Amino acid sequence: MLMHLDREDLNQLWRIVKESLSIRSAANEKEMELWVELKRL
Repeated sequence: MLMHLDREDLNQLWRIVKESLSIRSAANEKEMELWVELKRL
């Protein structure tokens, strides 16, 4: 499969992967903040 991808395709794929990872890490941070708040109650 990778044989048929050119450099631009790979760059676009990498941008999508990085974006999804940054969104996921931001969501994880928010989740941790919520856990901290719940533990304080």
